[in-house]
Amino acid sequence: MRLKQKQKEHLLALVAEGKTSDEINARAAAFKPPYEVSRQQVDFYRGSRGVRLEEIKAESESEALRTGLALKEGRVETLKELGERLKRELLGEGEESRLWLRRTRAVGSGQWAQFVEVEEFNLTEINALRAVLDDIAKEMGERTYAVAADEGETEDDSAQAGAGAQAQLKIRVEYVGGDSPNDP
Repeated sequence: MRLKQKQKEHLLALVAEGKTSDEINARAAAFKPPYEVSRQQVDFYRGSRGVRLEEIKAESESEALRTGLALKEGRVETLKELGERLKRELLGEGEESRLWLRRTRAVGSGQWAQFVEVEEFNLTEINALRAVLDDIAKEMGERTYAVAADEGETEDDSAQAGAGAQAQLKIRVEYVGGDSPNDP
């Protein structure tokens, strides 16, 4: 079968990935327009373009590292979109707000159980929004953590414990600027 240019490029990419002819044909069936190749065609492309395939593969990997979520800007943009969506859903207007959720709870058990409607604070989604905001701050370099050795008297008891003893180090983590992840 004679392949069109786009089909040939698709085939070369799959050959470069090391796919077998059956795997290639499965993916080629979903390609627009679909195509089919024989094992001999795959072997031909693998043999005749072996060196070029490595270049294509390296270029593809390099491109992947220079685009999308591999870049800080891409990750921040995705986190920003997610954060905005969570914020819209949580703080929607009137009945659309999901800050407080109505839940039906069973009170009691057996034949005396009663179902009561209660309002609960939507802590799960609030925490999800906070985690997204924290990730954005970390990506932007706005969260810094300092690690300092615990000051105080230390005893060198390694001589008493023997040569194979491991020394213990106590550390204290200080959050610069008061941005502790546990702050409400």
